[in-house]
Amino acid sequence: MRRINGTGTTYLKITQPNPSGQSYATVWVTVLFFPLFPISRHLVKEIRPNVYQVFAKGTPALDEVLFVYLFGWIVYPLIIFGLGTFLWHIWPGSVLLAGLWILFSLATFTVVKRYW
Repeated sequence: MRRINGTGTTYLKITQPNPSGQSYATVWVTVLFFPLFPISRHLVKEIRPNVYQVFAKGTPALDEVLFVYLFGWIVYPLIIFGLGTFLWHIWPGSVLLAGLWILFSLATFTVVKRYW
């Protein structure tokens, strides 16, 4: 997997590991962190943070694909841009608000990117 500035391929919607430590993860093509289309679904085991060993390949699961589309194109942008717009209308022109909004966006993305 390789992604530069949110553009490339990456694993999204990684399932919880089974007792042997293996998870299912779907390979996605992304542009600016937005998922465009799934390529395949892999059975993987995380060796180190963000380094995976692939055991099997298959076709993407429809429910996981729909979840990623819903979250990546509707829910996450609505949280980030909707909240940012709302706060901007409350305190227009606030530099502090802009900084807090950026920190919130980055923190939210960092927390949810594994499950997205």
